Amino acid sequence: MTRSSQHHSSIFVFAAAALLLGAVAAPRFAYAGDGLPPARALQQAWRRAAQAGTYHFSTEVVQTTFPAPAVVNVGRSPSEETVYLEGQVDLSARTLDMGLWQGGGGVADPRSGIELRIEGDRAFGRPVGGTWQEVEAFSAAFAPGSDHLAYLAGAKNVRTLGTETRSIPPADVQGEPSASKQSGIVYRFTRYGFELDGLAFAQHMRDQLERYLRERGELPLGLRLDSSRVYQNTTGEGEL
Repeated sequence: MTRSSQHHSSIFVFAAAALLLGAVAAPRFAYAGDGLPPARALQQAWRRAAQAGTYHFSTEVVQTTFPAPAVVNVGRSPSEETVYLEGQVDLSARTLDMGLWQGGGGVADPRSGIELRIEGDRAFGRPVGGTWQEVEAFSAAFAPGSDHLAYLAGAKNVRTLGTETRSIPPADVQGEPSASKQSGIVYRFTRYGFELDGLAFAQHMRDQLERYLRERGELPLGLRLDSSRVYQNTTGEGEL
């Protein structure tokens, strides 16, 4: 395997973890409404995303790695890695198309990133404009439920961060009446912050995987799976 292939494979693995642990942010138009407690509003946005079926997403992931407490690491500082993701989800078709840019790359330089495509139980990746290759490890991790907002099952200590108003330029308006395409769209949204309960998230992912396996006839009735210790021990915070 070439150095380039190894680099892209590591990005595919990072993307799988990012999606499962909440890197994919809120659907752009899943506004939950006024007057709801923050935790309930967050869950309502999740339900509305599922009901909408198809939505766009964009997010920036900042992963901070702290040196292990060892003598050899004395004086070493934490390192940060930034990844930007943008794409579209179709829940009914169980598909995802996504672009991913790492470090200094970005949408302003499309060829600096990679593309990922999920089709049911299969996943494919390629450098932008390259040849699609199936990514086995990614599809195996991604398949259960095809729910890219599943991390919200572990959201706790939800709080309101404020309400903002933004506009979509006319050139970016799709699937709307001609008047909207000419003038653009102004929309309002509320930002929510939360912490991640690893145990609750692990239990939700286990239930999703059990349901998926039973539907395929691969899990006998009465047999339960253990929840992932990796998910149980997950900590973090996020924003929707």
